[in-house]
Amino acid sequence: MVPGVTAWMWLSEGYQGQRTEATIRKYIDLAAEMGWKYLILDEGWQPNSSVPGKRYDGYFPYFDELVEYADSKGVGFIAWVLNADLDTPEELDILNEWAAKGIKGIKADFFDNESQETIDNYKRIYERCAELKLVVNCHGANKPTGERRTYPNVFNREAVNGEEYGGFWVDAAMYWAYARNVVGPIDITPRLYPTASGNTVGVQLACNIIFESGMPCMASGADDYLNFNAKLFYKNLPAAWDDIHFIDGSVGSWVSLARRSGDNWYAASMSVVKKTNLQMKLDFLGEGKYYAIIYKDADSKTVEVESKLVTSADTLTYDLLARGGYSVKFIKANNDGKYIPSAIVPDKTEINTIVGIRQTLNYKLEGTDILFDTVKFTSSDSEVVSVSQNGDILPLKSGKATITIASLADEKICTKIEINVSASPFVQNNLFTLKAQQNSNALSFVLDDVNKVQLLTSLGSIKDGDVNELVYNLPKGNFKVKVSIDDYAQNTSVGGGVVIHLGEDKYIAVQRTYTDQYAITCIGQGVKTEEIKDFLAGDKNKPYTVTVELKDGELKVIGGFTDNNTRTFATVKVADSADLSVGLFANTSSDEEVQAYTFSNFTIDDQVVPFAINTDPTPEDPSKEESDQPSVSSKVEEPSDSAPAPASSPDKGENDDEPKEFPTGAVVAGVAAVLVIAGIAVALVLMKKKK
Repeated sequence: MVPGVTAWMWLSEGYQGQRTEATIRKYIDLAAEMGWKYLILDEGWQPNSSVPGKRYDGYFPYFDELVEYADSKGVGFIAWVLNADLDTPEELDILNEWAAKGIKGIKADFFDNESQETIDNYKRIYERCAELKLVVNCHGANKPTGERRTYPNVFNREAVNGEEYGGFWVDAAMYWAYARNVVGPIDITPRLYPTASGNTVGVQLACNIIFESGMPCMASGADDYLNFNAKLFYKNLPAAWDDIHFIDGSVGSWVSLARRSGDNWYAASMSVVKKTNLQMKLDFLGEGKYYAIIYKDADSKTVEVESKLVTSADTLTYDLLARGGYSVKFIKANNDGKYIPSAIVPDKTEINTIVGIRQTLNYKLEGTDILFDTVKFTSSDSEVVSVSQNGDILPLKSGKATITIASLADEKICTKIEINVSASPFVQNNLFTLKAQQNSNALSFVLDDVNKVQLLTSLGSIKDGDVNELVYNLPKGNFKVKVSIDDYAQNTSVGGGVVIHLGEDKYIAVQRTYTDQYAITCIGQGVKTEEIKDFLAGDKNKPYTVTVELKDGELKVIGGFTDNNTRTFATVKVADSADLSVGLFANTSSDEEVQAYTFSNFTIDDQVVPFAINTDPTPEDPSKEESDQPSVSSKVEEPSDSAPAPASSPDKGENDDEPKEFPTGAVVAGVAAVLVIAGIAVALVLMKKKK
């Protein structure tokens, strides 16, 4: 029974994720990669029970194999269970079976009251689990009263309005730090990015140090942690501490404290109101030098990472945003060079590319027992090539730039990559109209061939008409349009799909969504159609095809996961002469949840309509150089402050037959439209046929 951080996929994957083998394996891998001890399997991990009065029972066929796989990775399962299913001595016997299967503990849920019967059941659960060497995490529970001194296997207790309640608010958390957490463990299940309005990313990091439990519960998606620029903070994050040092603060206002685990220290501050010129004396550190990795709010949505070498005689000066945080990880410096890389070696030292081609820079770190693996990316000319702190580059205009990759432990340990950028030879097919609604979160048009497009989500909804769309005006009379949606919603905030505009604010929309399961949802506005959901039965990465067909005045919308994309979602009567259009869209209800959706193979009456044309398909085109040509990255980049505004949406006019040029200056991360050569000759022939 060892304290440890746990991965938890309920808020990111929902009910269906707990019973999807591939998803569970993904989070086992996450826990192993991050050095976390556990993975909670929440509600849904068992099949539904046929026994009256019992909700779940038994195991899925793959469960034993998953336990074995988790064990091989050093990860233990924590099994969710209803308190009501453990409220008799006979029901408690299931814990014996779970322990024998290799389950390491339980998450008991929905106690929901403080009756004597409920309090007695806590005690029975604690004692049985202690006998079986199972750890315990209680949710839907009243506050603890120091009982883990008697039952040290009780690692965690919710008893607070954390992330499951729409986020935690710093105003309340400034009382939790001084009162609630004093009486026992507190499980706020923090996410990487704030759910509560007003919180910063920095405060989400700081709460992992300010608050304590024996099983910190990490609630964001696997890809979020793996791609986060503060990944090192979460790697091998302690769940038990050897020492605590209060630095400063005021009840209900702000707090600053440090905790020690072995030779290393972590310190954090958070505040309700903005504070400037704060001092953090490092007299709590031991002898010798430490690498101080500092995580501070750049703004409410991003965190900056920097580092310096410090001793106990130093003082850090810092500011706090309102509802913001500041965190420092202190790693004991060894004189033998361990923990930091001795060199950074890139795959290539020179890359030839064209405007708008996204790619991720690849490199490896050399050294012994590297713990400090965080690097910083910088561009010598961000107007030519922008670079994110995930190593994703986006060429913006012709020219040259040097990308430097430097270790945050020592910026002298670095490497450089020369980027040579040529102009883009591509133009957009004028049969499509791009509607980018918001400059700060606008349309991204990314192609890895002329028949594939990627759209970045914008804050808005189909109903209000303020989403990013790629629109195609449909012909009069009968037609059949097909398009594939290749991506899936990664959280509850985003959606992407196909909308058929019927005129006069009427529409039918089919989008790929995520609620408690992955689904395709069909909704209508101004037409008689009810909301229909087609739930995914298999791999969430499976593409789906939407077909829109008008025949003899009857328009049908067909697609779905079930029945091999042949399910009819909606049937509407429309006139053959009606002005109809179809839009590919991507939207979000949170401007902090940005995602790209990929659409491919747009056809009308079984004829492919390419999204773009290459005007200069010559062998000298740098995109033809196989040795240097990158594959298109599916990652979403943050918009660049220095980037130019996006081009305005093209309007149809007298020169509709002429293809509209694709302005290279407007190609920015999350803003511009870029494309890669593929099937060029076919695209040109098809365009001529369409004219």
